[in-house]
Parts: sequence; C-alpha cells; structure tokens
Amino acid sequence: MPFSNRSFEIGLVEALGRETAHMGIRSLLVEPGRFRTKLLSTGNLDVVQSAIPEYCEASKDFVHGLAMEDQTQPGNTEKAVEIILDLVRKEGCATGREVPFRIPLGTDCYESIEEKCEATLRLLDDWKTVIKSTDYSA
Repeated sequence: MPFSNRSFEIGLVEALGRETAHMGIRSLLVEPGRFRTKLLSTGNLDVVQSAIPEYCEASKDFVHGLAMEDQTQPGNTEKAVEIILDLVRKEGCATGREVPFRIPLGTDCYESIEEKCEATLRLLDDWKTVIKSTDYSA
C-alpha cells in the first residue's frame, strides 16, 4: 500500500466528517485492496520513468509488477460495490450495525492492516516504559 498522500487524504475525510456530522451528513472512507479493474491494463498505464538514476530499476520493477498483476487481483469489484452501497444505505451487511467511518475492503487489505496493527502492538509492548517515560514526575 503506498502511503505518500494517504495520511493527508485520510485527514481531509476525517475533517469533512467532523464538519458535517452535525448536519446529519456521514462520511465513509473506503480503503480498497487490489481489485480487478482495467486500471492496470497496459492501455491505461501511463509510465513515466524516474529521472533519478538510483530509482530507475526499482521504478521499472514496480511498473512490471503492476502489469503482471493485471486481471489477477483478488478483489471482485461487483462485490465491493454491493458492500459500499449497503454501508451508505445502512442495509444488507450493514443492517443493525454501526457503520464505521473507515473500512478496508479486500482480503489483501485486511491482511496488511492486521499485520501493521500487530507490529504496532508489539512496538507498544516492547517500548512501553520508554514511551511513557516523558511525563513530568509526580
């Protein structure tokens, strides 16, 4: 998952949600995994080679990887759209449930987020005394 502008985008949606909540307008941030669309098809990829020599090979490898994954992504877009509509309408899979502000969709997305959460919990446990050592003494 690329993280370049993700934090900024997530912050914008969170701010929008807070600004419009009092008007009954809900925000929903869907974080999709990899879905089979034409996005990665060769006709849709507009490749710009890196101008930084040290990144040229990595850039080529990344583009090659995207092209190789074309139409083999695990996610089914029709199923994702059904779920998103259910969340927005509060029906189907969302009936009787509190719709979250933010929801990942896709097995690959679930696994990567779960891995990140577990790593963060390990970090908190390993560094707890250091992390909490910055308070003023009582």
